Amino acid sequence: MKKVCHITTVHKAIDGRIFYKECRSLVRQGYVVYVVGVWSKDEQRDGVYIVGLKEYSGRLKRFFNSFVAMRKAIKTGASVMHLHDPELLLIGFLLKLCGKKVVFDSHENLYLQLSCETSVKQWVPRPFRRIFAFMYLLVEKLSVRFFDAWIYVADNPQNPHNFLSAYPRHVHKFYLVRNFPILSLIDNIPSLDIEKKKPIIIYVGGLTAGRGIYELIEAMHSVRTDATLLLIGQWEGEEYKKKCFNHMPHGKVEWKDWMPVEKLYGYIKKADVGMVTILPELNHMNTFAIKTFEYMACGLPVIMSDFPFWIHFFGSENAIFVNPSNSAGIAEKIDLLLQDKALAVRLGQNGRKRVEEELCWEKEQETLFRLYKKLLNED
Repeated sequence: MKKVCHITTVHKAIDGRIFYKECRSLVRQGYVVYVVGVWSKDEQRDGVYIVGLKEYSGRLKRFFNSFVAMRKAIKTGASVMHLHDPELLLIGFLLKLCGKKVVFDSHENLYLQLSCETSVKQWVPRPFRRIFAFMYLLVEKLSVRFFDAWIYVADNPQNPHNFLSAYPRHVHKFYLVRNFPILSLIDNIPSLDIEKKKPIIIYVGGLTAGRGIYELIEAMHSVRTDATLLLIGQWEGEEYKKKCFNHMPHGKVEWKDWMPVEKLYGYIKKADVGMVTILPELNHMNTFAIKTFEYMACGLPVIMSDFPFWIHFFGSENAIFVNPSNSAGIAEKIDLLLQDKALAVRLGQNGRKRVEEELCWEKEQETLFRLYKKLLNED
């Protein structure tokens, strides 16, 4: 049987995209699948062999951890190495020298992030962001040339760094595998059996400045309907967390830390409105937020940032759009959905139907299978 290995030093081994979607799907196709990722122990789960890595918060330590990950990945004997973090691009070249097939899974457009003056990659000092962007672009170009395949997650033709336009001679290496939800998994998870005293507005994902969390909290000061904003995710740092906590209106905002998807979907199903009011950075405006599709799959009406790409893709029958920097406007849209039940139900039903028909992992996984068959000469 053919072995494949997914590697991440940033994400947890049971990450939603890496483990639940890609790895488990490949197991069902008959592959022996390993994932080397952040986890406390080695174990087998759902047919996937997890090889645990120690978690490091510092970027330098994480860089050196990539070599630990490479050593563990090579020990699996896998012929395909599937990388999930930009920090792993360097070991990708080393793995090629070891005779491995190498796939890079670009969860986000890092070049756009680094090019943006207000980039969420705030660990890069502003004066050096363009330099870092240029350096990364050189590495990206080399990896596109030497790696066997490159996966990307959004296909906006207007993207200023569109992969297909940037690398016309290597189009055959690019595969669009969007981060759509696993509908069967969501449908098998019940809503949480907890008492709900008032409507819940939910946000799931990274709690960062670029995700517009402070603006969302600010909006709750102006929401007239008695409701709770539930934030689920990890904070980007103690300073930003403190800033947001100090601004939370009393009794109107709750926070819960990262949790497995089995529990997460239970909370989403209990909510009334899903929020995706991410701030307008280049990368955000040209890609999708997985949470959007998860809300839609759970039948929630969604309030989204008014990015042209999003408006074109989702349309007014699937979501309500708002300026993500305008907290007063966000509050108005929240009140609208909480008070106009017919509108909320219609948007929720439309979103659910579209996920069933085209925006679910059950359909998207076919591209991943096609890629692996080509890499392993199974066509």
